[in-house]
Amino acid sequence: MRFSYEVFSQILDRHLQEEQTERILEALADSPQRFTGIFRPSTPREKLIQYVVQSREIRFGDAFEEIIDTILRESGYTPLSKTLKSEGSRKLACDLLFESPDGFSVLLVEQKMRDDHDSSKREGQFANFKLKIEAVRERYEDSNLHAVMYFVDPNQKKNQSYYTDKCDGVAASLNQSPSRSMTLSILYGEEFFSYIATHLSPLCVDWVTLTEWLRQWRNTVRSDALELIDLEKQENLYRAIEIARRRPELISKIARNHLLWAESLIKAVFPTGDGLRKICASLSVSSAKCKQAAYALEQSISKFYDNQEGTDGERATS
Repeated sequence: MRFSYEVFSQILDRHLQEEQTERILEALADSPQRFTGIFRPSTPREKLIQYVVQSREIRFGDAFEEIIDTILRESGYTPLSKTLKSEGSRKLACDLLFESPDGFSVLLVEQKMRDDHDSSKREGQFANFKLKIEAVRERYEDSNLHAVMYFVDPNQKKNQSYYTDKCDGVAASLNQSPSRSMTLSILYGEEFFSYIATHLSPLCVDWVTLTEWLRQWRNTVRSDALELIDLEKQENLYRAIEIARRRPELISKIARNHLLWAESLIKAVFPTGDGLRKICASLSVSSAKCKQAAYALEQSISKFYDNQEGTDGERATS
């Protein structure tokens, strides 16, 4: 596979659009309390839009981590196990860990989208980074180590001085072996690509190309938050039906949660109910679990759509 705009956009689309329908259904089924209750100033639709916007910010970071991972792989770097230590329920894992193409160096990357967090969070993040440096250094004791804290967005450098000072302290405190070197760096945006090209092996895509692709993708992106929460849109509904057949337990939970329906959360994502009826019909001809989910869903559709049952939640948002 050659890394191209098509691969780049597919990664972003999958994280930010294709998986969003499943995340909405999961949130409604597993965490309904984040949307329901009277102690909120927002309407059900606003609550869902807020959730989607926040979710997309997080997933954008996940997508860019996969993008950098893919670029490294396509540039000849060999992926190493990201899990460094596992003690009971506690697990230490890094974002990116690769062996250089020449086999002499290990690249550890702690990747964040932007450096805009407060002092308490920065302290925890660097302490975690230090643990990963020590674990990688112990595991790959015969390799040169390049440890990088990488912030993708170059326009925010709130804690740059703090992180740089901390890196200098860690480098001075860890014993340096004459047979191997260790370099700690705080890098932003294009600096990461320049560092890799200078100290290791150049990447198959440069920063300018990557930012041009991002602008292109943003100009052609198919869905905004309002469109993503409308699960009766054909593309979203197709995904919802597939998810319902694969995970009927989600539909059962949603169907049986009275507040989701009474406070019009369900109507916010299925405005007419036609999408729900299609999901119900699809489930009715499948497995026993699917049929059980279809029955529960049919009851709620009848109560809150067909009979147009009035509730305080519906009147408040009508």
